[in-house]
Amino acid sequence: MGMARVPLPRFARYVIVGSVVGLGAVLFRELLAWLLPRGGTGTYLTTVVVTYGIAIVASYLLQRQFTFNYELADRRRRVFSLYVVVALVGGAVTSLLSVGVRALLLRVELLAPFADTLAFILGALGASVVTYLLNLWLVFRRTHPG
Repeated sequence: MGMARVPLPRFARYVIVGSVVGLGAVLFRELLAWLLPRGGTGTYLTTVVVTYGIAIVASYLLQRQFTFNYELADRRRRVFSLYVVVALVGGAVTSLLSVGVRALLLRVELLAPFADTLAFILGALGASVVTYLLNLWLVFRRTHPG
């Protein structure tokens, strides 16, 4: 008597995969921030951009496999190229949101020590809605049902 496998809705899988990649990205960004000399917005954005680039590749591989269950066949380069474009849009949204949120958090004495980390997390969460929809509609769209 085995348990019946209940499929997770696609957006739930997207959020789970994104959370795993996101957690890894946050930890990696923290490591980069620790390794680089303490700086202002420029250093912060450097850690965001480098981390986001690495996370793009990890996310693509995992989302393709687990969220969209997408077979690439002969369209691998095109699909990856579109995914990178969507990820760059997400990176821009993440950067803009996180810089704005960071500026606000730095004004709150209790939150200021955590401003970089919280800003990155909140910026990435905000961008995830945009990137999910773009990936669904543009990158991993299907020409047949299922």
